[in-house]
Amino acid sequence: MLIPMSDPIALPTLITTEPAPRTQRSAAADVAAGAVLWILLLGIAYIAAMFAGFYAMAADGCPVDAPCAAAEAAGRAIYLQWGGIAAIIVGTFVGSVVQARRGRYWFYWPLVGIGLVVLCTVVTAGMANAAFAL
Repeated sequence: MLIPMSDPIALPTLITTEPAPRTQRSAAADVAAGAVLWILLLGIAYIAAMFAGFYAMAADGCPVDAPCAAAEAAGRAIYLQWGGIAAIIVGTFVGSVVQARRGRYWFYWPLVGIGLVVLCTVVTAGMANAAFAL
């Protein structure tokens, strides 16, 4: 038995340059994703800050009583790592609060912070690695 087909789904025939109507944003999903990503950001930032303690091994060949260029370079890498992570956390927090107060999505700010913490760690690890050659 053949079932007659009804009219297919009507396709839009009017092409406009107006943007699509804005749908309601899901505040609950934004807050849930943002909270999970903030916990992840803080965990990664803590691990990266503790990892900076290993940079001191670049100064293992330095004498105890005398100044050493490797120890100074490793110290700068450690301070830059800690300062960079602190600045990233503060900047990410400010960005999240500003976006939330404007009623916009803010869950992506911790993602940006995670990327910057990883970048900061890569740069400072390179600095500590270069301190071995001093």
